[in-house]
Amino acid sequence: MNVEKLIQQVRALGVTVRYSDGKIYLGNQEVLTPELWQYLRMFQDDIPTYLEVEEISRQLTNLGCVLVHSKILNDYIAFIRPGNEHKVPRGFIAYSEDELHRYFVSGASAYGKELRLVHRKKKKQTRIKEFDELCDMARENQVGVSNTNGNHPESNADTAF
Repeated sequence: MNVEKLIQQVRALGVTVRYSDGKIYLGNQEVLTPELWQYLRMFQDDIPTYLEVEEISRQLTNLGCVLVHSKILNDYIAFIRPGNEHKVPRGFIAYSEDELHRYFVSGASAYGKELRLVHRKKKKQTRIKEFDELCDMARENQVGVSNTNGNHPESNADTAF
């Protein structure tokens, strides 16, 4: 049993499941078996994340891009469907719909370390891409650009010493 199967079984019985104000709310809970109650307690930390991912998936289907602040990563991320890359604002790290389900459905407990490694790599690639875009804009406008080390990778002006 995992959290996804648990929620599916509970809903199949006509029980509504929602998360609000730090609590899990169950409607029509009198139909739940003792075994399902045991699983609900076992997965109580994963249920909020699962419900949030469900909502993000729903919004992705409708909008193509969902912007959030990740508590797990303490960073701004964007979940996107193909063809919506242009909707990701500067400073947000993009994740595909597949990555949403792979890394976020099971929460930080299952993929936390792997997710943080992936996020660091994505963040670095995003910074490199944004810096490259800035250099392209500078070349088009004939101005110099400095990276964080003070080096000037592109400059159309002579350097004075």
